[in-house]
Amino acid sequence: MRYKYIFLLVVILLLGGCAKEKELVCKKVNNEIDSSTESNYIVRFKDEKASKIIIQEIVTLAPDYVNFIEPYVQSAKVAVNDYKKHAGFSAKSSNANGTVTLTVEADTSKMSDDDKKQYNVTLTYDEYKTELESSNYGYTCE
Repeated sequence: MRYKYIFLLVVILLLGGCAKEKELVCKKVNNEIDSSTESNYIVRFKDEKASKIIIQEIVTLAPDYVNFIEPYVQSAKVAVNDYKKHAGFSAKSSNANGTVTLTVEADTSKMSDDDKKQYNVTLTYDEYKTELESSNYGYTCE
């Protein structure tokens, strides 16, 4: 009899999970004559609240424009330094073969209340999806 209760408890924990986790993955691609930009926006939720946000911008210059990559590299470096000034943020950039990548990650549990308000990280899954898919942002979300 005791084993039935233990088995039932294990099944409930496995099926229900201790904490509900979800992930919203959104993407946007812009192609221009001289470059293409891929933007990725990933929000991980724990207990219906955003717990981690990952934003990635990948700019690839067309072969004829690779010599003009330095402004993109400098812009990415400035962004990395700006984000590193805030608690809960990490950022990095890379430059290889005409492609500049900027990745910013935010751990909402380590962010100040002011930064949470400024970066609007208090939205729900549906609110993030609606916002990112709006004409203001133009992402496609899964």
